[in-house]
Amino acid sequence: MYNRQVKVTSGNLYFYVGTGTATALLSTHIRMTDPVDRDILQKAVDTAMKRYPYLCVRPGIIDGSYYLMPNNLPFVVTDDGEFTPLGEAASNYHLITFSCKDDEIMFNFDHGLMDGRGSTDPIRSVLYYYCRFRYGRDFDCPGVKTADSPIAESEYECPYERELPPFDTMTPAGNHTAFALPEPKTGADGLCRTTAISVNQKAFMKVAKSMDSSPASLGALLMLKAVEDVHPEHAEEICCAVAMDSRDAVGIPETHQNVSSTFTVFYPEKMKKLPLETQGTCIRGQIILQTDPGCVLKRFEAEKNLYRQACTMETAEEKRDMYRSVLSSAMAVPLCSYVGRYEFGEIDKYIRSMHFLNNGFGGRLLEITAIGEDFGFDFNFGVEKSEYLAAYLRQFDALGIPYRHDREFLFRLPVRTY
Repeated sequence: MYNRQVKVTSGNLYFYVGTGTATALLSTHIRMTDPVDRDILQKAVDTAMKRYPYLCVRPGIIDGSYYLMPNNLPFVVTDDGEFTPLGEAASNYHLITFSCKDDEIMFNFDHGLMDGRGSTDPIRSVLYYYCRFRYGRDFDCPGVKTADSPIAESEYECPYERELPPFDTMTPAGNHTAFALPEPKTGADGLCRTTAISVNQKAFMKVAKSMDSSPASLGALLMLKAVEDVHPEHAEEICCAVAMDSRDAVGIPETHQNVSSTFTVFYPEKMKKLPLETQGTCIRGQIILQTDPGCVLKRFEAEKNLYRQACTMETAEEKRDMYRSVLSSAMAVPLCSYVGRYEFGEIDKYIRSMHFLNNGFGGRLLEITAIGEDFGFDFNFGVEKSEYLAAYLRQFDALGIPYRHDREFLFRLPVRTY
């Protein structure tokens, strides 16, 4: 098994922002068609994770910097549906844990270890082996990485250590003053509230296509309109951060490490006067402009420079102060993230729904995933009966997009001690 001690680079933001997993925990919740057998899930995890030695790690600090150390202890699988504290004895010091309860499987991991796209391969591997052991047969699951699949060298490659290709340094035009949401950030005490909504994929995409739009751009437009609905008195331009995957631009599509970033889309007054279909096209235009490879690489280079700045600091506390400041200023606006579509081939029929919880940035998040016939819209506004959620769902009603409430997740995250 190939593994080695690795200095954390692209995950630094999440390791240094402070204590408490409210700033770092990601969790994928998969509801199966049948009750989940905990012993079979443990066997599936033990088998699948043999394929990912670079995820078999524990955190440690050496000379003021975070490292990932080899960890040969087994991954923890519980049957209580709760979050096991990551990086300490309860989790065998792993940064990934699994849990199940009734018909649900939970895959929980630290954002410092990997991002949402980076988690898709291990999730697919675990589900493949779980269904194989649970139902006593093999399945056609395109793209699944089995325990004996070869590991590409690029899976180990650190994004920040890769030499970037030449890129145009053009910056998208525009002079905007962003409207910061006035509500205080939530989640500082580890209390998270996420409302999971399943949205009819066919109806949603029909509306998106009528606007020459996409899941990410329509999802962001509706977020902008929800904020406008709640805060019609705003003076600055309403905006929304949109998550972006930089893997292809950087040239390492198979890495699990954090290659995600964000950019901002705006909702100026002149756009609000346009027909809704045209508004959707405008938002997609902003997204296309900012996901141009040159813009992506320029943003990624700026994040590498932030890491280089942190490297000049001697203590972990100095780095924490710097990253806290960066994160605090960045998250004054809502964030919309389209994780992508999960394809499981023949095991799709055993999966009822999937939701992606990001309990990270103070409770103004929308994560969108696609599986089967639905989109999973997961709203983390941090507070009960959020006006933003109500405003967002009213737009589904107005557009004739069917949806259903799956459930509400309300939990207190374990405190992070590493």
